Amino acid sequence: MKSGIISDVHSNLEALTAVLSRLDESGIDRIVCLGDIVGYGADPVECLELIAEKCEIVLAGNHDYAVGGKHSVSGFSPDAAEAVTWTQDAISGSWEVYLSSLPLIYEEEGIVYVHASPHKPEQWSYIVSRQDAISEFRYFKKSAAFVGHSHIVGIYCHDGDTFDAEVSLDENKRYIINVGSVGQPRDGNPAASYAVYDYDTKRISIERVEYDYKSAAKKISEVGLPNYLGSRLALGI
Repeated sequence: MKSGIISDVHSNLEALTAVLSRLDESGIDRIVCLGDIVGYGADPVECLELIAEKCEIVLAGNHDYAVGGKHSVSGFSPDAAEAVTWTQDAISGSWEVYLSSLPLIYEEEGIVYVHASPHKPEQWSYIVSRQDAISEFRYFKKSAAFVGHSHIVGIYCHDGDTFDAEVSLDENKRYIINVGSVGQPRDGNPAASYAVYDYDTKRISIERVEYDYKSAAKKISEVGLPNYLGSRLALGI
């Protein structure tokens, strides 16, 4: 079985449709979404509809819970907080209920799926470096954890090794895989990011796909969201 693992769509319909199309071409058996379907972008309803239709497992991100009224925006940047308020006005109450009811973590066959981190996922900690990952390994015993949240790709092993874009799981080691972001990459590469995991071969690969970020940015400006949320898409920041 092959799984596509996506995260941090952030209401970017152009990026999401590009990723879903590529996953479909790849013969993926199922899709797992690690959260943050909404926030920042201009197409929350369309993205929610696609995620609900296409994803077998959907987890909550902090922006999802904020839009659903389950998490405060006190720690959000002003632009992020403004996007939450805008999104609440743009979607129906039923979608807010959907977002607030999403689970934080899912485990199966030695794999952990979570938006931020396996240890206290409700605290939304970031894993952005090897040191962050090494600290996190103290709190979970599964063979691997897929995470998002930081929008920065990274593959980390408990022994300190790191990998750029792919790894085959060693049964004697443990791994944390940050799949990056579909809708707002922050690693200097504007292409949408996601992961593919082959349960049979134990191979994990980080994939990138280009999308029409100019259209996504234009829509952000047209609906009155902060222009920076659109202009950053071209730079991958």
